[in-house]
Amino acid sequence: MIPIGIGLSIAAAAIPTLLYTWLVWLCDRYEREPWLLLIAAFLWGAIPAIVLSLVAELVLHVPLGVLRSDAARDLIAAGGIAPLVEEPVKAIALLGVFWFAHQEFDDVLDGIVYGALVGFGFAMTENFLYFVSVFLERGWAAWTSVVLLRSVIFGFNHAFFTSLVGIGLGIARMARSRWVQWGAPLLALAAAITFHAIHNLGTSLAGVHYITLGISLLADWGGLWVILAVIALSWRQERRWIWEYLADEGIPEEDRRAAISFWRRSRISLLARGAGMKHAVSDQGYYQLLANLAFRKHRLARAGDEPGLSEEIAQLRERIREVRGMEREAAR
Repeated sequence: MIPIGIGLSIAAAAIPTLLYTWLVWLCDRYEREPWLLLIAAFLWGAIPAIVLSLVAELVLHVPLGVLRSDAARDLIAAGGIAPLVEEPVKAIALLGVFWFAHQEFDDVLDGIVYGALVGFGFAMTENFLYFVSVFLERGWAAWTSVVLLRSVIFGFNHAFFTSLVGIGLGIARMARSRWVQWGAPLLALAAAITFHAIHNLGTSLAGVHYITLGISLLADWGGLWVILAVIALSWRQERRWIWEYLADEGIPEEDRRAAISFWRRSRISLLARGAGMKHAVSDQGYYQLLANLAFRKHRLARAGDEPGLSEEIAQLRERIREVRGMEREAAR
C-alpha cells in the first residue's frame, strides 16, 4: 500500500500544478516569457526554495523549545516563522530574473507569471511531502481531505503570495522614482508575508473556531480575485502599448488588430492552414515579434536607452521586415 500511496501523492501534487501552471501561461497573452526562465522559476520553487526553507525553519524552531505548550509552538511556527522564511526565499528567483534577465521583465503581468511559477513549484513539492506524511500517519480518509484542501481549495495560495512580490517588482520596473523602485518590492514582500501568515493562522486555529478557516478562505480567494483584476488591467495596458507603438512602424492595421486579439490571431492562422497556405504573417511567431517590438519601444520611452535596447529594437524591425518580405514572395 505504501508505494500506491506515494504514487497517488505524486499525482495529486503534480497534476493540479500542471493545470494551474498552464492557466497562468495562457494569461501571458501577448509576449510569452522564455521557456528557460519559466522552467528555472518553477524549479527554484520546487527544489532549492523548499530545501532552504526547511533548513531555516528547523534552525528557527530551536528557540521555541523553551515554550511548554505544543500548541503555542505550532502556532508561532506556522503563523510567524514559515511566512517570514518562505516568502523571501521564493522571492530570490524573482530577483534573479529581475536583475539578470531584466530584458524579459517588462511589467506587472510578467511579475505575476514568474511569481506564480515559483509558487506552484513550491506548492507542488510541499504538497507531496504533506500528502505522504498524512497517508503514512493517518490513512486514506485523512489523505483525501488534505488533498482536497491543499490541491483544490487552497491550490493557488503559494502562487498568489509570490505573485504579490512579482507585482511589486513589475511596478518597480516601470517606475522612474527611486522611492517607488525600492519601496514597491518591499511593500509587496510585506503583503505576501502578511497574507501567508493570515492563511496559516486561520487554518491552524480552525480546530478552535471554524470562523478562522473562513477568514483564511476570504483572504486567499479575495486576494486571488485581486490578482485576476490586475491581470485584466495589464491586458488592457499591453493592448494599448501594441496598438500605439506599432502605429508608426508601417504595420498594416489588420496585423495590429490581430496582434492585440488572441482569437483574431488564431482565426487567421487556422484559415491559412485550412487553405493550405503557409504564410509567414499567419504564424503566431510574427505577432510575437510585433508585441516584442511594441514592448521594447515602450521601455525605451519609459526608462531610456538601456544597454542593448536600441540594438534589440533594430533587430526586431529587421526581422519583421524579413517576415513580411517572405509573405510578399509567397503571394507571387
